[in-house]
Amino acid sequence: MRNLPTHLFCLVLLTLCTYIHADEPRLVYEAEYSGDYKAFSVNVTKRLYALGNDRFLLQNTANNFFGRINEKETFTWRPSEGIRPLEYRYKQKIFGQKRIRTIQYDWQKMQALSTHKDKTNTLKLSAGTLGPMTYQLQLQLDMLNKLETFHYHFISRGKLKEYHFSPVGTQTLTLDGYFIPNALYIKRQNEGNSRETQVWLDKDKHYAIAMIKQLKEKKTENALRLKSDQYFGDLRDTPFHLMHKKKKPKLGQNTSS
Repeated sequence: MRNLPTHLFCLVLLTLCTYIHADEPRLVYEAEYSGDYKAFSVNVTKRLYALGNDRFLLQNTANNFFGRINEKETFTWRPSEGIRPLEYRYKQKIFGQKRIRTIQYDWQKMQALSTHKDKTNTLKLSAGTLGPMTYQLQLQLDMLNKLETFHYHFISRGKLKEYHFSPVGTQTLTLDGYFIPNALYIKRQNEGNSRETQVWLDKDKHYAIAMIKQLKEKKTENALRLKSDQYFGDLRDTPFHLMHKKKKPKLGQNTSS
């Protein structure tokens, strides 16, 4: 067999390297949380990856001595279209018991297949329908864009859900030793009488979620508290494109000269 000419060999090598590089996930954002999940302490890591071709991956990992939860959602994002979820997968193993939930989005047919507790439902999609993870990202982006209404339609646990949030006011927080002077406190409005969701967003950290509390009959059932977070690289081609010129230091970092 003849050897490839040098210029053809270099072209093949360049194409292969470009293909490999394009498929390599790039970390965009990472946040570390401590929390409580049904009376047990838990550590949570949230990450956003850029996958190329306008595709992104949100990934949450929660773990403690008793088990582990992995949650992933892939989506596309374009400035003209916003967020469009593609696939969601939730895997939980606690005390040896496994639980899996999945969502497959088909935007051509405008429907989604949602599997929860071994039952698969076909749900109709409408423009702007989000996923269990992307609606939280959309909330942060809407705050960055200074919108006045915060209404979200998304799929979770085999059902279409609708959440409404309203800002209450700015408060100060101290979380694991870090002082947050400008935490925007918001509440979910359309909840039952026995449940309440409270969210604090750090206005000085591009409205990153600083703390979430889920209460049942006025008692905290689940909670997450931000420990640290960081943005990586060029943000211009990501959902955080509005802030690529004004990235802030990591939580707790001293900015005084």
